[in-house]
Amino acid sequence: LCPMAMALGICPDDDCIHLHGLVCPACGRAHLHPYAPEEHDAQTNACYEQLAREHEQQDVEERSKAIDCCICMEPVLEKPTASQRRFGILPNCDHAFCLQCLREWRAKHEQGSAVRSCPICRTISYFVVPSSVWVFSPEEKAAVIAGYKSKMSAIDCMHFQMGAGSCPFGNSCFYRHRYRVRLAWSASLIQSCLPMRLRHGSCFV
Repeated sequence: LCPMAMALGICPDDDCIHLHGLVCPACGRAHLHPYAPEEHDAQTNACYEQLAREHEQQDVEERSKAIDCCICMEPVLEKPTASQRRFGILPNCDHAFCLQCLREWRAKHEQGSAVRSCPICRTISYFVVPSSVWVFSPEEKAAVIAGYKSKMSAIDCMHFQMGAGSCPFGNSCFYRHRYRVRLAWSASLIQSCLPMRLRHGSCFV
């Protein structure tokens, strides 16, 4: 199919050599194959679902603009720099904070303690989840927390150090605990790693 028509819905080239698809009623792109009508419903439904997700995300972003930090009392998404325009989500309470404000408050008031509490209600939450938008429902919060844990699980723990260190959080740590691979260099393994000409004691292949 014509890539220009698929992206824009039209093709400005009158002499285009590509096959032009039918325009999708959901997204307006010409990506429906004219000779595969049995696929049209599934493709159109997928586009409608994607549009619904995008509209939902836009709605969440718009509503998040009205959320103030409970520490600095300023709108989180109106902070001067991008790094400051992030929420700090506490899993066990619904108070809103700038990520930076919350981290600074915890470092000042609870340094050295593994137990963390909300600055407002003192409800215990053992970790803080960064988020670019506020969460307005338990389902949204659960999804954000799950995504955060999944992302952290792909990063090696700085305390564990591939088995050379010790992590104070043990099995509760979100980061990856893995050991450095050590190979036992047996005679057969060394032999298998040698080039063919050396393996047979010859300078010729």
